[in-house]
Amino acid sequence: MPNKWVLAVLDFAENYVCFYQNEAQGAYWTHNQVTIHPVVTSYKCGECPATVTECIIIISPDNKHDHDEVHAYMDLVSIHLQQKRALQVDTTVRFSDGCACQYKSRGPLAEIAMPKKDYGFTTCHNYYGTRHGKGPSDCEAAVVKSKASTAIKCGVAVISDARSLYNYCTEALTKDLQNDKFLHFRRSFYFVEDVPRGRPRSHIKTVAGTRSFDSVLTGEKENSIKVLELSCFCVACITRHGKRTNTSYVRDWKEVILHRSVPLEVDKVSDQINEQLMNTYENGKAHEDEDGASDDDDDGCCTVEINVTSEAAKSDSGGIYDKNGDKLMIAEVMKAQV
Repeated sequence: MPNKWVLAVLDFAENYVCFYQNEAQGAYWTHNQVTIHPVVTSYKCGECPATVTECIIIISPDNKHDHDEVHAYMDLVSIHLQQKRALQVDTTVRFSDGCACQYKSRGPLAEIAMPKKDYGFTTCHNYYGTRHGKGPSDCEAAVVKSKASTAIKCGVAVISDARSLYNYCTEALTKDLQNDKFLHFRRSFYFVEDVPRGRPRSHIKTVAGTRSFDSVLTGEKENSIKVLELSCFCVACITRHGKRTNTSYVRDWKEVILHRSVPLEVDKVSDQINEQLMNTYENGKAHEDEDGASDDDDDGCCTVEINVTSEAAKSDSGGIYDKNGDKLMIAEVMKAQV
């Protein structure tokens, strides 16, 4: 492995279902589920030429399993490696399956374009050819589930939610420095209570051919990525210099510019739309009270035309979104049901 490189294999495990040693029959319907997301990393040892394997396991009560979760978890992993482990990282190479809502869609591609700006290193994300692979992350998830279930059955621990699972794993399964003895296998745990969502920078237009990419690299330009149909780790791809040797099998890297689909003035536009909707609704109610009946259809719905005057909204052809990232309108006018 090259110096200043970090290899990461990541995947969501099947949710852990909490249970009790002696539970009532009705508890079957109220079991809490816990998200487990192992990230198995490998990097050069700072004390010897050997390679260190560290599994960073994130535990969370958030069960949505979307790309926002992946970003929050990988953000935590990057901070852990650079600050706690004091690693100088130049490139992070990731391997995962091709799940669209988690790793392989426009949201995740937008995040791959940002690491150089956020952390100072480049990310190369590679996808299993079968779109669903098994790797060391699945092994680590199995260790956590097996140990936790055994502890519950033996009466050693009571695990009822994500927090209690994290507390047990931190105490029983953490592997780190002991008595100044350096370990080449480590295991760390982190707990994430809330995952931030609706980040404007993750809203980009869909990149054509996304499902055909097997390797995505942080681009040299701002808001850009480079893509390959197959993963390649020849000398030229590793060093980013020279002529590639596998051109007969893999085409050259193709640069893709990412285009935003959300205007910069998201909050201003959202407030303007909400105000117009409320005014129209109140005027309609007053008119209905005066006439005793509505002039609209029998189902009580009225069509309202919302005009947005924001220059940022007019210059953005992707549409208008509210604070939660939900689409509110297309182009400059939306037909809304009140």
